[in-house]
Amino acid sequence: LVVIEVTFALVLLGGAGLLARSFMQLAHVDPGFIPENATLLRLSLPQKKYAKPEQQTAFADGLLERVKNLPGVHAAGITHSMPLVSDYVLGFNIEGRPAIAPSDLPSTNYYAVTPDYFRAMGIRLVRGRVFAPQDDARAPRVAIINETMARQFFPNEDPIGKRINITNGPDTWREIVGIVGDIKQYGPDKATSAQSYEPFAQVPFTSLNVVIRTKGSSAALLGALRPAVYAVDKDQPVGIIRPLEEIMAESIARQRFAMLLLTVFSGV
Repeated sequence: LVVIEVTFALVLLGGAGLLARSFMQLAHVDPGFIPENATLLRLSLPQKKYAKPEQQTAFADGLLERVKNLPGVHAAGITHSMPLVSDYVLGFNIEGRPAIAPSDLPSTNYYAVTPDYFRAMGIRLVRGRVFAPQDDARAPRVAIINETMARQFFPNEDPIGKRINITNGPDTWREIVGIVGDIKQYGPDKATSAQSYEPFAQVPFTSLNVVIRTKGSSAALLGALRPAVYAVDKDQPVGIIRPLEEIMAESIARQRFAMLLLTVFSGV
């Protein structure tokens, strides 16, 4: 009985050690963005009230103007799809390549973002440029892709200047103007996918994820965000307001629980 007990204890201790090492490696995986000192504000605009694209853009612009003027705010940007929180996957094709059936199109995680989104998230620019305020509904359509998409679909050529057609609305070619770093859309333990971005002003949505980066702790900011929303539309419901660090921690909560559970059992 004692031999069996010792054997089980050693197996559990070994498993707990391996799990702890794996968890530490997972906790140090670069998510592609900087969660520290950043806050997420989620909104969903009523479809009836904001049915037109220009209404959606006007609300987004008005909200960003007020948020950026709050004390301590370093940068603020909007994306309609948020890493670790929501996803939006579309097919795409590349100009000049052989035609592909719609069911066989490669896919990309798609984001409609405002110009300052990359700075607010801490996503690095690898090459080219990020979006500018001039990339609005009247300007030529443009896009940004991530490093993984560039490697997979443009292995022996420069993607900058090439054009892609993302299956979102009518067929429209977007010129690739920049390449940004990869982000972990589904968590640090998941593979990185092809990712593409378009200016929010060219493809507005009613789903808004506002990312606010502060120069220090974002705790003092939380109470000021709701009044900023109500200043644009007093009837607009406010959704989730959470620090990005909490969201990041939740993405590895299952692994943390398994490690703690096995450690407790091995200790007992």
